[in-house]
Amino acid sequence: MINFRKRLRGESESRSKEEKKVIVAGFGDTGILTAMALGNKYDILAISPKPAALSGQELGMRLSDPGAWKREYLRKFNQFKRLDGNHLKIVQATVSSVNTSNNTVQVKHADGSTETFAYDALLISSGVSNGFWRTSKIEDWKQINQSISRNAQDITKPETNLIAVVGGGAAGVSTAYNIKKKNKHKQVHFFYSGDLPLPDYHPRTRRVIAKTLRNINV
Repeated sequence: MINFRKRLRGESESRSKEEKKVIVAGFGDTGILTAMALGNKYDILAISPKPAALSGQELGMRLSDPGAWKREYLRKFNQFKRLDGNHLKIVQATVSSVNTSNNTVQVKHADGSTETFAYDALLISSGVSNGFWRTSKIEDWKQINQSISRNAQDITKPETNLIAVVGGGAAGVSTAYNIKKKNKHKQVHFFYSGDLPLPDYHPRTRRVIAKTLRNINV
């Protein structure tokens, strides 16, 4: 975040709030919540490589039941009620450079063309990559859905007999459990350090989860 509060409340106080330009670079959870909180007080430009909110949650469900996952965790931006209105513009692109001297952001579109936007305040909420699907690659709605289906099919195809899940955190537990419950005939091996999964969880919880996974032959 670059001079966010200062830009909005300090240097540009002489300008009306409706005139102030806010750029939100990265339109995931943080970016969306910020735009909602600012409401219609400012002109907001959101920059996102995707045409939708693509959640990083529930890898296990995404691989084992992609239809259910999409209903819960894939939302077009226009489905958010507080993101409607003329105060918000969403540009599908990636940020190629930021010039803090003249308060401009340059973006790159899918076709390789570039565009420059000025701002009074800049919020960088690009987040982090998660697993194998949250990336900065520009994708349209069709490409996103194809990727979701392709990853799930990699699990269910007949030649996939042995699936290894590495990492004993919550995502690993959920992935191992969901894949095995959906594909009972496949071998699911779960690798983690220590005696039990879920480090930092209560010992009883860790034992219950380990037992649950053993009971379904993970």
